[in-house]
Amino acid sequence: MSQGQLIAGTALLVLAAYLPALRGTFLLDDAGAIQWNPRLTNADGLRRIWFSSQSETYQPLVETTYWIEHRLWGANPTGYHVVNALLHIVNTLLLVVILRRVGVLGAIVAAALFALHPLNVESVAWIYERRSVLSGLFFLLTFAALLRHDELRRPACYCMAIVLFALALLSAAATAVLPAILLLYWWSARTLNGRKVLKSLPFFGMAAVMAALTIWPGSLHAGAAGPEYAVGFAQRFARAGWIVAFLAGKTFAPTNLCLAYPQWSIDPAAVTTYVPHVVILIVLAVLIARRKTWGRPALLGLGTFLIALFPFMGFFDLHHHQYAAVADHFAYLPLIGLVGLTVHGVAVVLRRAGLFQPDPTLGRSKAGVREFAFLFIALAWYLTWQRTQVFASPLTLCNDIIQKNPASWVAYERRAAFTTETLIPYLTWYGKTLDAPAEQVSEQVAGERVKRLEQALADFRKALELQTGKPQSFLHANLGATLLQLNRGDEAMTHFRQAVEIDPDKAALRLLLGGALEQSGQMEAAIAEYQTAVKLEPGFLMARSRLGQLLLRAGRPEDAIPHLAEAARISPKDTQIAALLDAARQQVEKQQHQPVPASP
Repeated sequence: MSQGQLIAGTALLVLAAYLPALRGTFLLDDAGAIQWNPRLTNADGLRRIWFSSQSETYQPLVETTYWIEHRLWGANPTGYHVVNALLHIVNTLLLVVILRRVGVLGAIVAAALFALHPLNVESVAWIYERRSVLSGLFFLLTFAALLRHDELRRPACYCMAIVLFALALLSAAATAVLPAILLLYWWSARTLNGRKVLKSLPFFGMAAVMAALTIWPGSLHAGAAGPEYAVGFAQRFARAGWIVAFLAGKTFAPTNLCLAYPQWSIDPAAVTTYVPHVVILIVLAVLIARRKTWGRPALLGLGTFLIALFPFMGFFDLHHHQYAAVADHFAYLPLIGLVGLTVHGVAVVLRRAGLFQPDPTLGRSKAGVREFAFLFIALAWYLTWQRTQVFASPLTLCNDIIQKNPASWVAYERRAAFTTETLIPYLTWYGKTLDAPAEQVSEQVAGERVKRLEQALADFRKALELQTGKPQSFLHANLGATLLQLNRGDEAMTHFRQAVEIDPDKAALRLLLGGALEQSGQMEAAIAEYQTAVKLEPGFLMARSRLGQLLLRAGRPEDAIPHLAEAARISPKDTQIAALLDAARQQVEKQQHQPVPASP
C-alpha cells in the first residue's frame, strides 16, 4: 500500500466515522453562535466581530468563518459540520508531515490515531468547537513553516510563520503556548542556541499580547466570573494535576466520555490529592535523567502534552469551569504529544526487536506488525463512530450526559429547551401519523402538546433544582415561557420577575415579563416593561413592535407612532408593522380633525 493510499484511506475513514454528525443538527451552544447571532446577519456584523467586545471571547477568525458560511448555506447545519470535518482532515495531513520531520517513527499511524481518537469527537462534531480545529490548523501550519525555515533558512518562511501564528491566536488564545513547545523541540533536536531563542521572542511577544487581551476580559465577558470562580491558588494547583491525569487516562482508555463531566470536589489539604503531581514529577525526573538517550524524545512528547494542556489546567478562569473542571475538547492539541510519543516508543521497541524498519508505507514491517497497527486504527474508528452518534441531535447528546452525569443541570435545561423549540414541527409530524377523524386528531394533538410541555417543565424544574453558583436568569425565563404556554400565567409571572431581578439589564427578559403582564390584562405595567426594554436596547425590533402595538390598543396612537416607525425602519419589509403604523397615523389624523365641542 502506497503512502498516498494510506493518507487517502485515513481521510475517508474520518469522513465515515463522522457521518452521523455530518447529518446532524445544531447542538447546545451552536444556536447562540450561529442561529441567533446578530453579528452574522447585521450589515455591520463583520466590523462588530473584529472591533467590538460583544462576543463571549475574542476569537474573531472563528466567527468570521461562521459569517462566510452563513452567506453560503445560511442556517443549514450540514455545511458547518462538513467544514469542521475537513479542517480535522487537513490537520491530520499536516500532522503526518510534521511528525516525520521531527523524527517520529510510524508517523502515519500516529496521525491516523489522532484523526480517529474518540476524545476529538467533541472538537469535530460540535460546531461550537470550531475554535479547536481552526486554531489547530494554524498552530500546525506555524510549526511546519518554522521547520521549513530551519531547513532552508529563508526569511519568507519565518515571516509566514509569524502571520500564521497571528491567525492561530485569533482563532483561540490557547495556541499561545506554541513558542514554548518550539523551544522544547529545538532542545530535543539539540539545535537550541541563542539565535533561536531570539527568533522565538516575537512569538512570545504576540502570545503575551493575546493573553492580555483575552484572559482578564474573557473571564469578565464570557461569564467566567462569580462566586464559583473565586478559587484560591492551592485549589487550582490541586485540580491541575487531576486534569492532567484525567485526560492522560482518557487518551489511553477513551471510555465513558461525556460532554459535561461531574464536578470534582478536591481538598487541597488532603495528601492523596497530590498523587498525580508526584507521579508527573517522578516521570519527568526519570526522563530528564535519561535525556542523553531515549529520555530526550520522550520529554518532547510528554512536554508537548503538558505545555499544550496548560491553558486548560484551571489556572485561568474558563466559562466551561462552571459546568466541569475538564472537557474532552481541552485535549485536541495536547493529544498530539501523547499519541506521537506512544507510537514512536512502540516503533523503537519493535525496531530493536527486528520487527519493524522505518518506512512510510509500513511495507517493511514484519508479518503481524502492520496488521496490529491497522487493528488499532480500526478500533479507534469504531469508538469514534460510536461516540459521534451521540452528537447526532441535542436530544441524544443530553440523554447521554444525564445518563453519565445525572447532576448536570445544563443537560436538563438543554433537553427541555429542545423539546419546546421543536414542539410545532413535532406536533405536525405527530398529527400526520394519526389515522382518525379530524376532530379526534385535534384532540390527540392537543393532548400530546400538553404532555410534551409538561415533560419540558419537569426538566426545567430539575435544572433549577440542580443549578448551583450564580443564579441563571435564562432558567427562570424558559420555565416561565413554558408555564405561559400551559396557561399558568401567575406561575409564569413569578419566574419572569425572578429572571428580571437576576439580570435587570437584559432587554429580552423585560420583553418576556411585559408579555406575561399583557396576557394577564395589566396593560400599563406591560407598557412600562416594554419601555424599559427599548431603553436598554433601542434596536430591539420585537420590543419596539410590541410597545407600539400595545400603545395603539391603549388609545395612545401619538405615543405609538415613534416606536412603530423605528420598528418599520429596522424591518422595512414587515407588512404587519407597516399596517400598524398606518393605522396609528390615521387615528392621530382623525383625532386632529374632530370638531372641538362648544363650551356650555
